[in-house]
Amino acid sequence: MKIKINNESKLFGGDFFDNSNLDDLEIHSLVKPNSKTLKEVIPLLKKETKEWIYIFDIDEKKQIARFKGAENYVNPPEEQLLRMRDKVILHNHPQDLSFSIQDIHAITYYNAKKIIVITPKYTYIAERNGKDWSVDLNSKEDKDLLDEVIAITENMLIKDLQMGIIDYTQKIEDKTHHIWKDFFKLKNIYYERKTN
Repeated sequence: MKIKINNESKLFGGDFFDNSNLDDLEIHSLVKPNSKTLKEVIPLLKKETKEWIYIFDIDEKKQIARFKGAENYVNPPEEQLLRMRDKVILHNHPQDLSFSIQDIHAITYYNAKKIIVITPKYTYIAERNGKDWSVDLNSKEDKDLLDEVIAITENMLIKDLQMGIIDYTQKIEDKTHHIWKDFFKLKNIYYERKTN
């Protein structure tokens, strides 16, 4: 069963999802399982203009699967998403944004061990503690907490923008970062943003 997010059955979608070209989505299964390690793939994804998902084993040295999407989403088939359990997910966002809500829904629902999102400027990492995620974005408690964090973040960034501390582009890039940084801190989940 595919999980539903905002009445759409897409996963790993960007914040600016355009469903007008769903029929054009190209999904490529992995041909050679050991073709590249996570460290070898990261520099390649920084330059990509389309979104990709790679599934790696826990030691990050063996690819399990990879999928190519469109400019702002990738939607692997359900039978492949089931393979995410206890794996490391490498995903790219060409728009320099941290995780989308769809990313977090997918990794928590399919119980991936860790997600790494690569952008041209940053690397974002979230990793569960223990055997399961302590997040359920379908629960009222976590929805309310996320809504509260989003409102606080938006107010903070508007003030920074008005004071000239950041420009509009930086506000857009920082918004998702601050949302997940604060949300995961409250949920006791490891989160990090590194400059590439």
